[in-house]
Amino acid sequence: MTPAYTVTVSEEKAIINATLNSDMLNTLLLGMYTPLYFGTMYICITGKASRNRVVLAAITILYASNVIGGSVLWIDIHRQIGMNGESPLGVLLTEIRGSNFTPSSVLLEVSSGLPLVVADGLLIWRCFRIWDSSLRIIALSLILFLAEIALFLATLVFSFTSSTDSTKSGITNGTGLFLALAVTLWTTTLIAYRIYSASSHVLNRKRSRFYNILEIITESSFIYSLSLVVIAVLTAIPMTPSNIWTLLKVSVYVGNIFNAITGIAPTITVARVALASNSTSDTEPTSDVSGVQSGQQSPDVQRYEAVAQHAE
Repeated sequence: MTPAYTVTVSEEKAIINATLNSDMLNTLLLGMYTPLYFGTMYICITGKASRNRVVLAAITILYASNVIGGSVLWIDIHRQIGMNGESPLGVLLTEIRGSNFTPSSVLLEVSSGLPLVVADGLLIWRCFRIWDSSLRIIALSLILFLAEIALFLATLVFSFTSSTDSTKSGITNGTGLFLALAVTLWTTTLIAYRIYSASSHVLNRKRSRFYNILEIITESSFIYSLSLVVIAVLTAIPMTPSNIWTLLKVSVYVGNIFNAITGIAPTITVARVALASNSTSDTEPTSDVSGVQSGQQSPDVQRYEAVAQHAE
């Protein structure tokens, strides 16, 4: 059974203010995200480097999810200020109980969980390409990724089942977030190892390209992983009548920031790698066939150089 929560007038006002302020923060982040997305698409489409449709589709889904989530939050603002005839306290308690099965609530839940799945899927796709399409290498990442999807689907079901204890959705969601963290760390390690090991087999003048891509991917993964740790730990804390309102105030801010980072971090990675690739295309020869013919470079070296191309 879901425990009964009581709230004072001051607590109610604090929760409403936190919800409204976090929704406005989400709008600000979306305003920053929008030019980043369209700028990244422009760079990828007009650049000299080859365009990867899987990557472009992934960052488009990430952006669309943020737009949908932001639109639903505007509806939530209307509800919070009572424009639909509902009391703010009633709205709060309905959201906490998790039994508000409406189209907007379903969209909000899906738009919150889908970016996480897409971001991890994109990372695994990069790893798959970098490791010469080896399923054996990404087997553990795939297993963790499938378990992550299953847990988030279970969370979605628990969130809208009024007869189910609300703590179950918190447990499955928290477990899914920790699995997502494991997927990110392990897959990033595989990518970093592959790029670093391949860089030792190429010409010295081309190693900077590998190191640049390695730096871009690890920096993005670090920011994303750090946000995952924060949201996972926050979700793992059980809600009780004594801490429910404090957790709710913190989670509305952290949740919106995390949703933005989930989309922004991969998009920045795509943009930076595309810019680096375009710069390389301008300064380096497009082919090293002459080097192979003169004995300066073996066909295996070309295979290692392809690692950088697959990372882009």
